[in-house]
Amino acid sequence: MDLLVLVECLASLVSGGKGGDGAALHRAVELSEALRGLLVDLHYPRERALIENAISGDDEWVRVFHYRHDLAGRLLDGMRREVLRERIEWDRFCAAADTLCDLVRVLVQEEEKQLRGLLA
Repeated sequence: MDLLVLVECLASLVSGGKGGDGAALHRAVELSEALRGLLVDLHYPRERALIENAISGDDEWVRVFHYRHDLAGRLLDGMRREVLRERIEWDRFCAAADTLCDLVRVLVQEEEKQLRGLLA
Protein backbone atom coordinates (compact mmCIF):
# COMPACT_ATOMS: atom_id res chain seq x y z
CA MET A 1 0.00 0.00 0.00
CA ASP A 2 1.27 3.48 -0.85
CA LEU A 3 2.51 5.50 2.13
CA LEU A 4 0.16 8.46 1.60
CA VAL A 5 -2.84 6.20 0.99
CA LEU A 6 -2.08 4.44 4.25
CA VAL A 7 -1.75 7.78 6.05
CA GLU A 8 -5.07 9.02 4.71
CA CYS A 9 -6.83 5.78 5.71
CA LEU A 10 -5.48 6.06 9.25
CA ALA A 11 -6.25 9.79 9.42
CA SER A 12 -9.87 9.29 8.39
CA LEU A 13 -10.28 6.48 10.89
CA VAL A 14 -8.97 8.46 13.86
CA SER A 15 -10.26 11.92 12.96
CA GLY A 16 -12.02 13.46 15.91
CA GLY A 17 -10.73 10.83 18.31
CA LYS A 18 -14.17 9.39 18.89
CA GLY A 19 -15.96 6.18 18.06
CA GLY A 20 -13.36 3.72 19.28
CA ASP A 21 -15.43 0.61 18.67
CA GLY A 22 -13.68 -2.73 18.38
CA ALA A 23 -13.59 -2.83 14.59
CA ALA A 24 -12.27 0.73 14.27
CA LEU A 25 -9.64 0.10 16.91
CA HIS A 26 -8.52 -3.13 15.28
CA ARG A 27 -8.24 -1.45 11.87
CA ALA A 28 -6.38 1.54 13.33
CA VAL A 29 -3.86 -0.77 14.99
CA GLU A 30 -3.37 -2.68 11.72
CA LEU A 31 -2.85 0.56 9.81
CA SER A 32 -0.41 1.97 12.37
CA GLU A 33 1.68 -1.22 12.24
CA ALA A 34 1.66 -1.16 8.44
CA LEU A 35 2.70 2.50 8.58
CA ARG A 36 5.55 1.63 10.94
CA GLY A 37 6.75 -1.01 8.48
CA LEU A 38 6.64 1.30 5.47
CA LEU A 39 8.43 4.09 7.30
CA VAL A 40 11.18 1.92 8.74
CA ASP A 41 11.73 -0.37 5.76
CA LEU A 42 11.11 1.95 2.82
CA HIS A 43 10.83 5.66 3.55
CA TYR A 44 13.63 6.20 6.08
CA PRO A 45 16.36 4.40 4.10
CA ARG A 46 15.32 6.17 0.89
CA GLU A 47 15.33 9.63 2.47
CA ARG A 48 18.62 8.92 4.27
CA ALA A 49 20.20 7.96 0.93
CA LEU A 50 18.86 11.14 -0.68
CA ILE A 51 20.31 13.29 2.07
CA GLU A 52 23.67 11.55 2.12
CA ASN A 53 24.05 11.63 -1.66
CA ALA A 54 22.58 15.04 -2.43
CA ILE A 55 23.40 17.24 0.54
CA SER A 56 26.97 16.28 1.30
CA GLY A 57 28.30 18.05 4.36
CA ASP A 58 25.08 19.89 5.28
CA ASP A 59 24.65 19.08 8.96
CA GLU A 60 21.35 20.98 9.18
CA TRP A 61 19.59 18.59 6.79
CA VAL A 62 20.95 15.61 8.72
CA ARG A 63 19.74 17.07 12.04
CA VAL A 64 16.29 17.76 10.57
CA PHE A 65 16.15 14.21 9.18
CA HIS A 66 17.01 12.70 12.56
CA TYR A 67 14.59 14.97 14.43
CA ARG A 68 11.62 14.17 12.17
CA HIS A 69 12.26 10.45 12.25
CA ASP A 70 12.88 10.42 15.98
CA LEU A 71 9.56 12.21 16.48
CA ALA A 72 7.76 9.76 14.18
CA GLY A 73 9.31 6.87 16.10
CA ARG A 74 8.20 8.29 19.44
CA LEU A 75 4.65 8.77 18.16
CA LEU A 76 4.54 5.20 16.85
CA ASP A 77 5.93 3.90 20.13
CA GLY A 78 3.30 5.84 22.07
CA MET A 79 0.58 4.39 19.88
CA ARG A 80 1.96 0.89 20.41
CA ARG A 81 2.04 1.41 24.20
CA GLU A 82 -1.61 2.44 24.12
CA VAL A 83 -2.48 -0.72 22.20
CA LEU A 84 -0.62 -2.91 24.70
CA ARG A 85 -2.48 -1.47 27.68
CA GLU A 86 -5.25 -3.48 29.21
CA ARG A 87 -7.67 -0.70 28.34
CA ILE A 88 -6.67 1.46 25.39
CA GLU A 89 -7.14 5.21 25.67
CA TRP A 90 -8.68 5.75 22.25
CA ASP A 91 -8.40 9.55 22.43
CA ARG A 92 -4.66 9.37 23.19
CA PHE A 93 -4.10 6.86 20.41
CA CYS A 94 -6.04 9.07 17.99
CA ALA A 95 -4.13 12.20 18.98
CA ALA A 96 -0.80 10.46 18.38
CA ALA A 97 -2.03 8.94 15.11
CA ASP A 98 -3.33 12.31 13.88
CA THR A 99 -0.02 14.00 14.66
CA LEU A 100 1.87 11.16 13.00
CA CYS A 101 -0.24 11.48 9.85
CA ASP A 102 0.56 15.20 9.65
CA LEU A 103 4.25 14.48 10.16
CA VAL A 104 4.34 11.78 7.48
CA ARG A 105 2.70 14.16 5.00
CA VAL A 106 5.54 16.61 5.68
CA LEU A 107 8.13 13.83 5.35
CA VAL A 108 6.78 12.89 1.93
CA GLN A 109 6.67 16.54 0.78
CA GLU A 110 10.28 17.03 1.88
CA GLU A 111 11.39 13.88 0.08
CA GLU A 112 9.65 15.03 -3.10
CA LYS A 113 11.31 18.45 -2.79
CA GLN A 114 14.72 16.78 -2.40
CA LEU A 115 14.08 14.62 -5.46
CA ARG A 116 13.05 17.66 -7.53
CA GLY A 117 16.26 19.37 -6.41
CA LEU A 118 18.31 16.42 -7.59
CA LEU A 119 16.60 16.39 -10.96
CA ALA A 120 16.93 20.14 -11.52
